Amino acid sequence: MDATREWTEYWEGLRSRRLLVALAAATWLVLWIVLGASGLLIGFSFLLLAYWRLRSWPCPRCRQPIVGAGFTTFTERCRSCGLGVFAHAIDVQTPAESTSLEAFALPTRTRRFVAGYEVAAGASLMFISAFARAPWWFILMLEGLAGLSLAAGVWLWRDDARGYALTRTMQIVQLIRFQSPWLTYVAMAGIGIDLTHLDGIINLNTSFQATLTLLLMPGATFGVTVNLWAAALLLVLVNARPGKAHDSITQRSPEHQPRPNAHELDAPPSV
Repeated sequence: MDATREWTEYWEGLRSRRLLVALAAATWLVLWIVLGASGLLIGFSFLLLAYWRLRSWPCPRCRQPIVGAGFTTFTERCRSCGLGVFAHAIDVQTPAESTSLEAFALPTRTRRFVAGYEVAAGASLMFISAFARAPWWFILMLEGLAGLSLAAGVWLWRDDARGYALTRTMQIVQLIRFQSPWLTYVAMAGIGIDLTHLDGIINLNTSFQATLTLLLMPGATFGVTVNLWAAALLLVLVNARPGKAHDSITQRSPEHQPRPNAHELDAPPSV
């Protein structure tokens, strides 16, 4: 297989992932209509996986995810080095005028908004759960969940890598809630903008709570809730990194930017 064909197939892979996201969104709607609550769960999981694979697609020149951080997903150029999407192999081998990883640093206001929300949510829920009438082990569980939210917010405010990792983890565990005759799972620590399908009824509502449930409920009706607030935070943070980690890179002159080895330019990066 010659180099031109390899590069053509590489960019076709990106185009396919973009189409897959659009297909996943349409499939989600169809599955939801046909299968009800289970369709909502399956379709959303499929869309989440397709979206994650697209966001992780690497630029062949700088080897960083092309889309960077934030809401942008269908960009025309690499957010790090400026390489045009679907560029020819010759353009890939041409050194970038500059290479910056600032595309992965959240704007200060955005980062502090998310961090402030987590601190406020964690502190409020910790205070509320302290006065809740429930078994001690349940109170301890809620306090722990609120404490994790508080820690994630403090670290994120300081632009610490632990804050990014913990914030993403906290949103993932709150992303989907469900109940069934076999298992019921609910995790919440803060705001929920909930899209729910239960007993044939679809609801969109908001809530603010701390709860953690993992138990068997024989005879329970199958129902699914998708937390759109958690999904939005994940969308912003999926590729985000601490801004201070980029300083030593962005201050380098173009000729000192890290470049792939010569043999790496002969073929696209593996994905």
